[in-house]
Amino acid sequence: SNSGAVDNKGNGLLLGITGSAPSNATIAAIKPSSWRICDKWDSISVSDRIMSIASSNGYSTQLQDILSDYIFFNYGNTEKSGPFNDAYYTSATNQYLANHNGHGLYAIDIFNEPDTWPYPQNALSTRVLRSAYWNDCYRAIRANANYNNVLIAGPSTSYNDVNTISPYLDDAYTSGT
Repeated sequence: SNSGAVDNKGNGLLLGITGSAPSNATIAAIKPSSWRICDKWDSISVSDRIMSIASSNGYSTQLQDILSDYIFFNYGNTEKSGPFNDAYYTSATNQYLANHNGHGLYAIDIFNEPDTWPYPQNALSTRVLRSAYWNDCYRAIRANANYNNVLIAGPSTSYNDVNTISPYLDDAYTSGT
């Protein structure tokens, strides 16, 4: 599992973490206040470790996870097979939320790098498909009472360019998501 952390002073750190490395003492000394985790690398066990270290060392931390990796990929880089459609996105989002219940999520990144990521079978090959996917996942998250207060992050494009992100934001604004 590979996760990135931000320390309690807001400094961005690239700190890879697995189920056993680095040591608990190293993580506790940094006192990271937030982590971005990636479900395609078994993040549930890593998030449990991160939360346990924080709790036992007297500080709090927050977790952000990437929903699109859960929906489109198995653990590792193996692509899930389709069919990818509105019903599947809603069902997969609900399964994701059930699997993550109690794991300290503060934010869900619905759509990691929609501008460049090679989603399986060209499932999101057009702007209309990308926006429909976003809407389905957003609504499934907001319909779950356990996740009404969780922040929704993203879409997180691969680079900072207003021309790249604007269409996604315009579509989300128009749809109320």
